[in-house]
Amino acid sequence: AILTISALFLALVSFCQDFQDPNNDPDWSSLMQDPNVDFEEVKALFNEAWANREVTKGCGYKPFKRWEMLMETRVDEEGKIPSGKDMMKAHFHLDQQKSLAGNWQSLGPILDEVTTRDGIRGVGRMNYVAFHPTDPMIVFAGAPSGGLWRSYDGGYNWESNTDDLPTRGVSSIGFDPNNPDIVYIGTGDRDANDSPGMGVFKSVDGGISWTASNEGIEDLTVGDIAIDPINSNILLAATSGGMYRSEDGGSTWGL
Repeated sequence: AILTISALFLALVSFCQDFQDPNNDPDWSSLMQDPNVDFEEVKALFNEAWANREVTKGCGYKPFKRWEMLMETRVDEEGKIPSGKDMMKAHFHLDQQKSLAGNWQSLGPILDEVTTRDGIRGVGRMNYVAFHPTDPMIVFAGAPSGGLWRSYDGGYNWESNTDDLPTRGVSSIGFDPNNPDIVYIGTGDRDANDSPGMGVFKSVDGGISWTASNEGIEDLTVGDIAIDPINSNILLAATSGGMYRSEDGGSTWGL
């Protein structure tokens, strides 16, 4: 295996010598798009190159790791990554099999003054989408730094009233299954830390107004919320500081 990786390294260095960086790395972006490379060998080569290197912002580490995570589920039995042609063929194959209910289109939020950058409408990440437990037309969506958005028509129109909250990052949403007017949101951005975490906020009027419900987790980002379907006063919160539990409807939290 070592000889194979070494041979691959030499070949890649020779092939990509015009694209090397100060660390004498091959051009990873070219390798990620080359259907002739062996996935496992490229992954091993990358991990070897970064074994004792500091990961810094913009260094190229994260794009490769995203590619690695994606391709782990797509390589064939010989360890080869699919070509663009293969992926296009698979796309159309699935497209022909899906039902009318499987057609997708962007539904927003797409307010120009809120989600526009460089003239592109609807720009922005969403961290979480939650559906009302009894009314399928009611959908809530949480943005990493844009607050909570509510739709009452299955996602065609959206509104938000969380701009005045102390943090506008929403990474999780939980409807009380026994009383859907009670809704919890986990604050902060769990992915890129675009907004600070301030624990859980709670609404008792279907998301119209919100109050902090975060004693014990005031400084934590909450990436997910689970509510006991039998006793909805019992909640679990997956946070940046570990798993927390509440037995009083979110008023207080403990490890």
